[in-house]
Amino acid sequence: MDSCTQICAESEVTIDGQKFNLVDTPGIFDTSKPDEEVYKEIAKIVQKCAYGIKAILFVFEAKRFTVEQGNVLYGIKSFFGEGALNYIIAVFSHATKKQNADKDEMRTAWNLAISSFIRSIGNRWGISPDSDYFPPEHEIHQLRLKEIKDLIINTQGSYTTEMLESARQVQERIQREKQEEEKRIREEYEENLRKEGKEKADREFQTQMNILENKIEQKQNDSIASIVKEIANLIQQLKEFAIACFLL
Repeated sequence: MDSCTQICAESEVTIDGQKFNLVDTPGIFDTSKPDEEVYKEIAKIVQKCAYGIKAILFVFEAKRFTVEQGNVLYGIKSFFGEGALNYIIAVFSHATKKQNADKDEMRTAWNLAISSFIRSIGNRWGISPDSDYFPPEHEIHQLRLKEIKDLIINTQGSYTTEMLESARQVQERIQREKQEEEKRIREEYEENLRKEGKEKADREFQTQMNILENKIEQKQNDSIASIVKEIANLIQQLKEFAIACFLL
């Protein structure tokens, strides 16, 4: 996990004909970052994962299980609940050539902390193949990737929480409003074509579409702000709970 990457990025991947949105979230639980910055990045993740989480790929170096990675695991459980553990897949990077070639070599290198972590997530783990040892076309490289893909595909259902469900409902409402507005604008465009001609109709159409884009962007920003507030409240509750437990 590289904390120097500060943003939440998204891309689409296809596995066995199924399309998935891949959300990259490095550094989101980095304690050196300002709270507001962390909350906003987490809010973006909640927004992007509003329709549920198929799997959480927890990537870390094979050599160590650091304090920062422990913070990430705690953060996942805090924000998404203990149930999220059933959807975590550990992916080891920077493995040796022997570990790339033989998973047992990796397993025997685990310390107590890593072994305990792997058990807590139902022994779902894989190795990110190193192209320096085995190029992409090599069968071992392909096998290591296939193992990770199979773990994703074989994960039952998708994980959601009250926070994700709320975000989903907001996203659906925004999408409906956008579709309705687009339909209205296109109907007006057809009417203007007949009454005012193509040049003026095109100009008015583009103006209306720009206004709509700005409106939707503002609604998305409002949604993120609402999630940020919810996350901040959750953090405060966790802190108060920790203090209460300490006082007991």
